[in-house]
Amino acid sequence: MHLTMLGALIAVLLAWPLAANADDDETNTMCSPESAVNTTSLRYTILSNQWGNDGSGLQCVTSDLGSKDDNSTSFNATWRWFGNRTEVHSFPSVILNSNVMPVVVSNLTSITIDASWAIVPEPSDETETNSTMLASLDTVADVALDMFLDEDPLTSSNASGATTEVMVWQSAYGNLKPLGWDTISADPPVRELSAVNYTLYKGYNANGQTVYSWVPAQNQSTLNTDLYPLVKYLVEDGAISDRMYLGRLQFGSETMHSGQNQNISFIVSHVEMNVNHEVWTPPKGSGSGHKGAASSLQPSVALVGLVFGLFWIF
Repeated sequence: MHLTMLGALIAVLLAWPLAANADDDETNTMCSPESAVNTTSLRYTILSNQWGNDGSGLQCVTSDLGSKDDNSTSFNATWRWFGNRTEVHSFPSVILNSNVMPVVVSNLTSITIDASWAIVPEPSDETETNSTMLASLDTVADVALDMFLDEDPLTSSNASGATTEVMVWQSAYGNLKPLGWDTISADPPVRELSAVNYTLYKGYNANGQTVYSWVPAQNQSTLNTDLYPLVKYLVEDGAISDRMYLGRLQFGSETMHSGQNQNISFIVSHVEMNVNHEVWTPPKGSGSGHKGAASSLQPSVALVGLVFGLFWIF
């Protein structure tokens, strides 16, 4: 990697205006492959996550760390990779830190996300994704929400160790396809969620994990919905067990390739995630109990999300 290239990219990133909160929140820029940073609220960990860095390019991530009371965050990742266009080089992303997880699937009631994003050339004045422009720049990337599950609650939070990965794609560029797309049946499952039709694919990654990918009929740039129905379908179909634990929830972009000397920016202007579940509460003076709702809360220790973040491997 050339230091002059890295220095130039860092300079561009430091000048890039984040879509941040109205006040002057602290920002953080990280360019090393395994960097991670917690938001001030401790609710999220933002990852550089260059697990497939082959030396053919570089990436820097700038994050708005926000305030201690923030329920959402924002960040942007600027990257360029000239190597193998069929391999993932990084997954700049944000992880939800929640004391609800790991949570057994049978107790889940909702998995909500509210997010908006764009993938644009850098530098440029573009603020919205232009598929034609990205194609002309030989861009290969996607945007997806990632969930990891396992029957062992501890293993479920390890992205490389969990037995099952469930991806909910939002967009894909450069003719990018999900694992299992070439073995799909003639009549694959399709489910509608918030007026978007998602098709289900099944494949296996290099770690031997089973990967279920829900892929939208059209590329999206915003998402405000409950993803639990897609998980519930997998349970009802027998694909996953309701005894499994959801241990990790993250949102980001798999980056693979761009044209020579072309920087691409993945700009997340807003993202908020929540996991809700039922909990058993014994009533006073009774031997029986009932279930009530509980929602995700940030952990009390900031290092939890940071440590989990270093285990992300596709």
